[in-house]
Amino acid sequence: MSFLLLLLCISALIPVAEQKPLCLITAPNIVHVGVDETVSVQVHGATNPVNVDLFFEDQINRRKVSSEVHLSLNEGNKYQGIVKLKVDPELIKNLEKAKRHRSPYVSLVAQSTDLFEKKYEKGEFILGSMKKANILLSTRKGYIFIQTDKPIYTPNEIVKFRIFTLDDYMRPTEETIKISIFNSKGLLVYNIWKNTNQIIQQYLTIPDVAQ
Repeated sequence: MSFLLLLLCISALIPVAEQKPLCLITAPNIVHVGVDETVSVQVHGATNPVNVDLFFEDQINRRKVSSEVHLSLNEGNKYQGIVKLKVDPELIKNLEKAKRHRSPYVSLVAQSTDLFEKKYEKGEFILGSMKKANILLSTRKGYIFIQTDKPIYTPNEIVKFRIFTLDDYMRPTEETIKISIFNSKGLLVYNIWKNTNQIIQQYLTIPDVAQ
C-alpha cells in the first residue's frame, strides 16, 4: 500500500531557542469509510514530552468525521507512536442527510501546542496550533472475488461458484453480500442475501426462465 508522507516543520527564521521540534506524520494516500487506517507520528529534536491529537474532518464543512485520538510522545517510546483512525460511516451519512456538499477528500488534522505555532495574518489569528493534509476518501472497502466452474451456462445446468470477501489488506473477512444472477436479456433469475463467513461455496441450477 502506498503512503502519503507529511513533513510538518517550523520556519527556520524562528530563533533556535524558540524552535519547535520537527514532526513527521505518515498516513495512507486513500482512506476508506468504516476502515481502521494506520497513522504514525515521529518527532525529532524534542527534549520534553510532546502531546498530539489526531482526527479526520470533512474538507469543506470542517466537521469531525472520526473520533479524536491522543498521542503522548516521550523518551520512553522514542518520540514515536502509531494510532488507528476510522472515518465514521454514520457521521458521513449525517452530512449527506443534512444536504451538505461533501468533498471527495477528508483532512487529516494534527493538533499540538508542543509542535505547531499559531498563525496570524495582518495581526489577526487565522489558525490554531495545528497542521492539515487532504487525503482522498473512498466509500468502497475490501474486495470480492468470484469463481465459477465454466464461463457459459445453458438453462437447467448446475452452476458451481465460490465467492471470497477480503478486506483492504487482502485478509479474509466476514461480510453480508447480495448475490444476483441475470439472464442474457437482463432479467433477474436469482437473488439472495448471504453471509460469506469469509467464503461462500454453492451450487445453483439455472431456471428455465433463463431461456
